[in-house]
Parts: sequence; C-alpha cells; structure tokens
Amino acid sequence: MKNTSKSIVDEVSTATAIINYLMNTCMPYLCVLGILMYTNAFEMWVSYLILPFMYFSTRYSFRCGVAHVLAEATEDTEGKLFISAEIKEKDQ
Repeated sequence: MKNTSKSIVDEVSTATAIINYLMNTCMPYLCVLGILMYTNAFEMWVSYLILPFMYFSTRYSFRCGVAHVLAEATEDTEGKLFISAEIKEKDQ
C-alpha cells in the first residue's frame, strides 16, 4: 500500500523568512552587546571596536559572496544569468 499523503513543505512562509532574516542579522550583535554589558567591558576602549568590526566583516563577506556568485554565473540562451548547482573541479 502506497503512502499518498506527503507532508513535506517546500515553501517557507513569509513570517518564518522574516524571523530568520532578523535572527541572522540582529542576534549576533545583540549577543555581543549583551556579553559586553554583562562583563562591564564598556570601560575598555577595545570594546568600542568590536561592534564596528563585526559590522564591517558581515557586510564585506556578504559582498564577497555576491561577487563570487556573479563571477561564476553564466548567461543562458535567453540572456538570463544561470548559476549551476554543480561544483566545478579544477585541473591540477
């Protein structure tokens, strides 16, 4: 007897996507800020560099990721960008 009722969900709801985005962008900053407040580290000058360096590293890594994807993308027959899911092996 075949199981005809599949409960696999391929689509993510809008609310889940918004929560995931907010948790991935804001939560690391809130955690570091909480640790800095808990340890009372705002008295040291180094702690004022942590959050700006975190901001720079997240923005830079996102831009590098976008640049890498665009560099690897090729145009298909209709002129749209095509990103292959296969990993290219380099000859050694």
